[in-house]
Amino acid sequence: MQIMERQRSDSEIQRRAQRRNGTLSTSGGSVCGSIRRFIHATALPVAHHTLTRSGVFMRISLLVATVSFALCGAAHAAGTFTLLQTSGVQLGKISSNGKYAAGLLDGNGALRWTTSTASEEVIDGMNFTNGVNNLGSISGSTAIDGGSDNGGADMGAYSALGMGPTNLSGQLNANAQGWDIADNGTVVGGSYDNLFESFNAFVWTAGGGMILLPVQRPTYFSRADSISADGTIISGYNDTDLDRNAVIWKNRVEIELTDADGYILDGTNSAVSSNGKFVIGSNYTDAHGISGAWRYNVETGVVDVLEGLPNGFGISDDGKTAVGNNDFFTTPPRAAVIWHEGKGPAELLTDYLAAQGVAVPEELPADLVGGFAGISGDGSTMTGWTSNASGNVSYVIHIPRPAVPAAPSVPVPVDAKWALILLGMLAVGVAALQLKKKSV
Repeated sequence: MQIMERQRSDSEIQRRAQRRNGTLSTSGGSVCGSIRRFIHATALPVAHHTLTRSGVFMRISLLVATVSFALCGAAHAAGTFTLLQTSGVQLGKISSNGKYAAGLLDGNGALRWTTSTASEEVIDGMNFTNGVNNLGSISGSTAIDGGSDNGGADMGAYSALGMGPTNLSGQLNANAQGWDIADNGTVVGGSYDNLFESFNAFVWTAGGGMILLPVQRPTYFSRADSISADGTIISGYNDTDLDRNAVIWKNRVEIELTDADGYILDGTNSAVSSNGKFVIGSNYTDAHGISGAWRYNVETGVVDVLEGLPNGFGISDDGKTAVGNNDFFTTPPRAAVIWHEGKGPAELLTDYLAAQGVAVPEELPADLVGGFAGISGDGSTMTGWTSNASGNVSYVIHIPRPAVPAAPSVPVPVDAKWALILLGMLAVGVAALQLKKKSV
């Protein structure tokens, strides 16, 4: 196993450039920064001369904090767009806590991303990976004698954080791939023979080995694609002669997914939210003719259409943010798309990032054509892949979420805002001068 730690440059030139394009976290806008500098410069001399006088420094500190917060509000960190340094990577899923992501390497390999250290860990021996849990374990497969694509076999496997791959015990067919992994180590995926004449959904545990998941049509292809963090909800598909029907397994009991009119949902690459409350899939048109991805509420069975998001590959725990692409294949271009509940149809990811003040590297293609499938439970961290002149490259996006939902804002004229700012600055200055006179 090879660990590749990529160091980020901290030079002042780069930091200034990052501040300009929005990729470096800052403490607020220029107006708020000026106010804080003014308060700091005005109050410090008083505090310096009155540190030993009871209550004076406390009053100045309280005044500074109160005015700064009232005028500028709590500071928000800027969003970030991080481009991985390892080339040939297709990042797929990200853990619910946003700490880890799993990616497939060109030429049969696997990579684990760790957010806290920005490390890119190449897992030697794995020829496929897709899932990742909150502990950093990833699921996939290892290649035996070159793997199934080269006359060998694929062995279902997982890799714990900082460890090499471990093959799954009790493999059912000649080949298997782990598509996702729960926090307790449960792995789900598909097992298949060398001729691809059978393909079966499985669940694996350390104590029970690999077992088939029950389906209505056992002679047709099935696969388990995604599992909730606690391991109770699994999403996947079971084919018919014509369609790929979406299914979930709730505590290992299969449920075929349909909408209110009995329409069977498409099960291609579905995904379950990490808390197991929502499942997302693709290619759905509701009774009103609106098309997009489908969102299935596991508790109520209600199906909603996510307009403008033809292919949905990931969904947040509250079901209000979803990610995917505007097409499944690369022709027409497979642009990255994001959907937010209550904000109309889905929009291009690049448009959303621009609105958030997050710059996308100019070297990347327009609309981030590629794959966009990873989203954390709170919806703040997302992963995907695109390409540049060197081939496939992956990215991690982080858009901080406010700690408390913002109350509806009341529009304030620009002139009124400046009046309030100047009034606050004047009040602080007068108070500071009065305290300085008392200290003389």
